[in-house]
Amino acid sequence: MMLDAYPPCPNDAARLVALHAYGILDTPAEQTFDGITWLAQTMLDAPMSAISLVDRDRQWFKSHQNFEITETARSASFCTHALLSEHPFIVLDALADPRFSQNPMVTGAPHVRFYLGMPLISRERFVLGALCVYDTVSRKVVTSDQLHAMNILARQVIDTMELRKIARHDGLTNLLSAVAFRRTAAVEVERARRYGRQVSVTVLDIDHFKTINDTYGHAAGDYILRNVAAIIKEELRPFDIVGRTGGEEFAILFPDTDFDGALAAAERLRQAIAASPIAVSGTTVSVTASLGVADCRCGEIKSDPALAQADHAMYRSKKEGRNRVTAYASEPLSSVTAA
Repeated sequence: MMLDAYPPCPNDAARLVALHAYGILDTPAEQTFDGITWLAQTMLDAPMSAISLVDRDRQWFKSHQNFEITETARSASFCTHALLSEHPFIVLDALADPRFSQNPMVTGAPHVRFYLGMPLISRERFVLGALCVYDTVSRKVVTSDQLHAMNILARQVIDTMELRKIARHDGLTNLLSAVAFRRTAAVEVERARRYGRQVSVTVLDIDHFKTINDTYGHAAGDYILRNVAAIIKEELRPFDIVGRTGGEEFAILFPDTDFDGALAAAERLRQAIAASPIAVSGTTVSVTASLGVADCRCGEIKSDPALAQADHAMYRSKKEGRNRVTAYASEPLSSVTAA
């Protein structure tokens, strides 16, 4: 097999959305996951182990034991083959296997000969990557006890990820919590800085929300928040990042999106919310939102300053009459007003 090719994974786009929802890519090493990889290599008496998550064009190691690389191209990954099945993927002798005999991890350091990858299967049945062990010598067999132990450890990896995913989400809207949004945004903008990509941010605030709560009650207000959150998710791309950052405030990070693209997306959001009156307490409530947009410029790319700028622009939208999108600029600030 050519090294720049790898077997296609069915539903890979949906699998990637599921993977990114965990917010785990490019996060620091953690003792919880390092303990799992240590147990895996110990149980299989292997010199190396890893938790590998397969992204669009790369495999990234959340944990790795006894080798230094933190990621490889997806085309050089053993684990991309493990995505094709929920069963263990085993290579007894990589040097004798035409799929891997020219793989750089085989021909060079760390000189892999044996590989066992236990798929990491999400609750939606997507294979996100694998819990792996590697050896520098080939093997004849893998025992049922070894496979059973690896399966238990792989489930521990997924269970840990799932629990953290639940903790990251706002209980009312099921969007990211404020803390989780900021952490995820920081990772995303660092990725954008590293690869020279553009990223922009929008802050959205529901207009007159206190009046809605005072008039219809907090239960109705909660219902409206859930509906607005659903509209936002419907309008966004699967890989856009959205969180509830305040009582009636939301923040959206647009990866691979320049300032003009974010302005256009924000205006679509404003129109979609304004065009979707919500039935509560036997009546129909017209809901609008004010939005602010800022971009994170490469070279000085940071999430927090951009959020502050978008928030400043949002408050300018409020001041100028609500139900509009304002673009952040040092001076002056421009607005896209409601029709």
